[in-house]
Amino acid sequence: MSEQIETNSTVEENTETLNVDSPAQFKSIQLKTIELAHKDYNELYIIIENFVKDNGDLTPANITLCITKIMIFVQKIGGLNGEQKKELVIYTINDYISQIDNEELKFSLLTFSELFLPSFIDTIVDVNNKKIIIKSIKSCCSSIKNLFK
Repeated sequence: MSEQIETNSTVEENTETLNVDSPAQFKSIQLKTIELAHKDYNELYIIIENFVKDNGDLTPANITLCITKIMIFVQKIGGLNGEQKKELVIYTINDYISQIDNEELKFSLLTFSELFLPSFIDTIVDVNNKKIIIKSIKSCCSSIKNLFK
């Protein structure tokens, strides 16, 4: 699954303190916001919209697949370091989630995003960079199977 996307982004970095009114009512956190050229932000949003169109609503069960698709696009944007790309993925998905009408679903997705998304992104990056090597799914599953004998 190799996607070739060319992009010419203009990147500006601002630091600001945001009060997060999250499901867990976390205190103020400091975030770097990344302002991309209008075209690139629209592309990220289109990726999410196409995912939802193809897979139904964004849910806690499928959000990681959507995030992976966003990450594939974001890795090709020049001028951003890894931490900024991670922040961009989180910002984009949270922006989409914030516009969901179903309050219960929105709450679940924002909770997932806040609690698990940063470490999920780090893990995917580590697997991609071969810092984490998954030897074989078969051996993993056979180990689980042996537990039930």
